[in-house]
Amino acid sequence: MCYVTGKHNQPMDTGDLSEETHRAIMVEAEMFNHDLTLQFGLLSGDCINEDDFIEKSAHLINEMRNYDEIDLNDMFLEIRQK
Repeated sequence: MCYVTGKHNQPMDTGDLSEETHRAIMVEAEMFNHDLTLQFGLLSGDCINEDDFIEKSAHLINEMRNYDEIDLNDMFLEIRQK
C-alpha cells in the first residue's frame, strides 16, 4: 500500500484531494456513473499523493478508452458484486 507523504503513513483517500482535483475527477465521474466514481476512489488508495492520483487517473481513463462493452460491464459489475 502507498501512503500520502506528510500524513504519518496514512493511506491516501479522496478526502486528501484538493477541491479542484476532487471536482475535476470525482464529481465529473459521479455525474457520469457512480460506479466510475468508485473506481477512482479505489485508485486513490494506491497513490502516494495528489499528483500520483492525477497521473494514475489519466492512465485509467486512457486504458478505459480501449475497453469494449464487455470490459466496461465487467468493471462496473465487479464493484456491485463486492
